[in-house]
Amino acid sequence: MKIAFLFTVFIVLVSGFVFATEGIDDGSNSKEAVYIENNYLSLKFEMEGKAVQLMSVTNKETDYIFEFDSSTMWKMKIFDVKKPSGENDFVTDSYAVGSNCEKVTYDKNKLGSTEKLTFKWDSCELADGEFADIDLAISLEDSEKNSRWRINVDNNMLSHSIDYITLPFKIKKDSTQNTYAVDSTETGWLIRNPANTINEPKSRRSNGVQMQLSPYYTENGDGLYMATNDPYGTYLKRQDWDADGASFTHEFGHYVEGSASSGNDLVLPYDLLVGVYEGEWYDAAKIYRQWAQQTPMLSRGKLKTRSDVPQWHKDLDLITLTALQNYDNYQQHAQKYNDAQEFYGADNEMIFAWFWTNNPTGSNHPDYGKYTPKNNFPNFLNSLNGYGIKSTVYSLTFAIDKNIPQWNALEHTVLLDRNGNMMRAFHNEPDAEDVVVVDVSNSDWQSNYAGLASNNFIAIGASGNYFDNPYASWFGDFNEEHNYHPLGMGGNYIYNGYAELMGKVRNAGRGVNPNYITFYEREDEKYIRVSDTVGVSGIYDPPVIGDDINTVSIPLFPTVYHDYAVMISNPKVNYLINGYTNYGDVTFTLAKGVILGAVPTVQEAAYELGLGLNYELGNHPGYEVLGGIISNYAKFYKDIISLRKSVRDYLTYGELLRELPTDSPNVVKKFCFDDSTNPSNCPDSKQNRVHGKEVLNSVWRSYQGDIGFFFLNYNDNQKTVNANVDFNDYGLDVGTDYVLKRYTSDGNVVEVMGVSDDFSFTETFAPRSAVFFTLTEGVMSSEDNDDSNGGSGGGGGGGSDESNGNYDPSPVIKKKVSPVNLEKPKDDNEDNGDNIIVTSRKEDFILGVQKAVFGFLSGLVAILIITAIIIYTKKIKPGKKRIH
Repeated sequence: MKIAFLFTVFIVLVSGFVFATEGIDDGSNSKEAVYIENNYLSLKFEMEGKAVQLMSVTNKETDYIFEFDSSTMWKMKIFDVKKPSGENDFVTDSYAVGSNCEKVTYDKNKLGSTEKLTFKWDSCELADGEFADIDLAISLEDSEKNSRWRINVDNNMLSHSIDYITLPFKIKKDSTQNTYAVDSTETGWLIRNPANTINEPKSRRSNGVQMQLSPYYTENGDGLYMATNDPYGTYLKRQDWDADGASFTHEFGHYVEGSASSGNDLVLPYDLLVGVYEGEWYDAAKIYRQWAQQTPMLSRGKLKTRSDVPQWHKDLDLITLTALQNYDNYQQHAQKYNDAQEFYGADNEMIFAWFWTNNPTGSNHPDYGKYTPKNNFPNFLNSLNGYGIKSTVYSLTFAIDKNIPQWNALEHTVLLDRNGNMMRAFHNEPDAEDVVVVDVSNSDWQSNYAGLASNNFIAIGASGNYFDNPYASWFGDFNEEHNYHPLGMGGNYIYNGYAELMGKVRNAGRGVNPNYITFYEREDEKYIRVSDTVGVSGIYDPPVIGDDINTVSIPLFPTVYHDYAVMISNPKVNYLINGYTNYGDVTFTLAKGVILGAVPTVQEAAYELGLGLNYELGNHPGYEVLGGIISNYAKFYKDIISLRKSVRDYLTYGELLRELPTDSPNVVKKFCFDDSTNPSNCPDSKQNRVHGKEVLNSVWRSYQGDIGFFFLNYNDNQKTVNANVDFNDYGLDVGTDYVLKRYTSDGNVVEVMGVSDDFSFTETFAPRSAVFFTLTEGVMSSEDNDDSNGGSGGGGGGGSDESNGNYDPSPVIKKKVSPVNLEKPKDDNEDNGDNIIVTSRKEDFILGVQKAVFGFLSGLVAILIITAIIIYTKKIKPGKKRIH
């Protein structure tokens, strides 16, 4: 009887296992839904045979579903390492298709508050007769709105290596409303309806990608949060974009270490986050900011308290670019720049010298690696120092000229390509054949560059240097003598190298001059900790992804990082040479950077051509019209600089907040993006549209916690604006008394009104004017100042505005972000716990019931059979009674 009972139990268990087990491919083509979810988020995957794909991401709080189209879960580029050849012809595509894998499985488990879903592709044939194993682990905390993805590859290929691997997300278009994708290049770009807007595939390595955040959201404020959480930001990544009208594909890629050698494995060292949030790009930026504040990238702390940034640089009022080619009249040049400093009222001016070196070989390029100054350039810098003007010089971090005396000592630092050839720094320039690329992670090269700062740059009178092009702009290092890092493109040695180099240069410079500063091209989160300055770029350039009708620049980077480093504007201000289809728009380019809190940057292009300073150009014969425009432009600068001094706690040290809703119309300016084209006759094919408000505004939280509103009217006629302030948007307490004060460039401070709840105000702004409002706790000091209108009329002329039917650069989003519990980046070295059963939902309920019923009936049949056998056995034995 005991044996029969145990046999019955065994049959029942086997039946349940056979008919109800999930996660193992049985060779059939039936679809199986697999979920990982918590109270906030649900991710649905689908397995059909050996094929796996992401089907949807659901925000359980709003019930919005992001649907995904058929797509592979991962893609690879692999190298045939035995085929030395060109850049692309040894590359093979490989995709996660079930047909080339021996087995595809998944399992789920939960340890504490963390649930983990792991897909495994075993023995996948990626090349002819060569295999690799891949697993993709997705974990989800009970308290988080973001899942964390890690992909690993066990590469068993004997003749192939992995160059990079990507995770594609093919998001179906929501045809009921506008949708928006965010590209974190430069200051940031917002792309409307990317499924229709991106008309050709785009890809980019992480040079030029300054942040790791790429959210996607709907007009109603449902957001898909996507970001990589590399805490130093230094691993080499890539991004790919594509669209087909029905869906938008965004791929997140990672370059794998050791791509010069077959069998290189991957263990992804950081998380890819995929989740949900409510709001727009701004809300995603603030979520990302919470994470970034816990990383080494911001380990120096906020600018206000950073002891490694000199005070003169924190108090910087003006940056002057100079393209002077000849310094023989250095005393006159220095005097003129001092005249400019006095006109603008800049207490701290910094001049950035671009063309300051001689090249003994006669080419147009400096002697990279040595930098010989032009005649009298050191005298020019020392004359500037006599006026209290700081100066910084251009340098390129990754190039060396073979003709410099240090060549023999530094030749071993040069990068080699797959064929063993030295990599040229400038491929298309015949006079730069001797300029080659070096490995910035090489300690000898770093020491040489640090010596340039302490022994060369400072010796000629510079107070700092600029790092041009700190990117991974080559295809990896294949110099076998460089055994201090894996060969190829992958890993983090390139960007770690740049960070180390910047830090060493900075420290060496400060060993001689404690106030020495460094800054670098554009903005980049991974260098904030080793530099003094970040830039504001791309605000009027052609968009990187998408067309210029549906793509606008957004302050994504400043929203996250403004209060952690000195931010400088980077306008195309050489108004006499290039950049404008309407010279009157020169003030617009200034305003686009300054409104984000950046230090104003100007170029005295008129003076450099012998035509006087900006504010003097109107008096030069033949330049009456343009001179008047540029003179007004200079006065606008002067007013901005004056105002900035009164509100440094906001515009220098403050956190950038959500733009203030106003009734200022949207306008479009057209700029010529081909620098070789005369702006007066720039063809339409070389123009790009730049979007903005007619009157720009930005909102700030000071270091002390007060709120400020910054307005810039860059037009040459007065503008009236109505603004609405929502207390909830800026963390203000309803019922608490606040005073709204107006600051103007002439030094006047006027109390406008007292408020204790949401309010509106109206302001008339004079032509080319800058006005700042503060909102601080307290009550009005007198009732006489209760006046909500300011400014004065006047001005004339028009611009090239096109204000009808344009893309609103700040569309109204109906939902706001809710608090998210973010934690520091996690290691994946933890016990997986016990396996649990995968549960089905909704559309899988019937299938689950069928399985359960079938399993139960199978077990019941087995019991009946065994019972019959027992009864029959008992029946034939003598002396036993039948049981009724």
